[in-house]
Amino acid sequence: MPWVCEPCREYTTDEADKACPKCAVPRKFTLLCKPGDTPDALEGVATTVQDRYGNDDHQAEQKSGGVGQMSTGAWATFLVPAGMAVFVVLRFFLKRYLRHGDY
Repeated sequence: MPWVCEPCREYTTDEADKACPKCAVPRKFTLLCKPGDTPDALEGVATTVQDRYGNDDHQAEQKSGGVGQMSTGAWATFLVPAGMAVFVVLRFFLKRYLRHGDY
């Protein structure tokens, strides 16, 4: 099992030596890989945007919500208050028009 010393980051798989030889602090169990090593990628899972969408940077930016794109939530945040404002203004003028009988 992998063990790591938190203060000095010494990594070992030797279970017999529970204390770090450098700083005499008890090592702790870890599920992380050795410092400096890259973990094995899971099969079928993209680790970068380029892996997921290809090497075309423009296409990757567009699909990942790049600059200048509004998401559905952003459109709803804009359109709902705008629609309510239009409704209130139309209601005000319609009431005024019907009340005065200018038709």
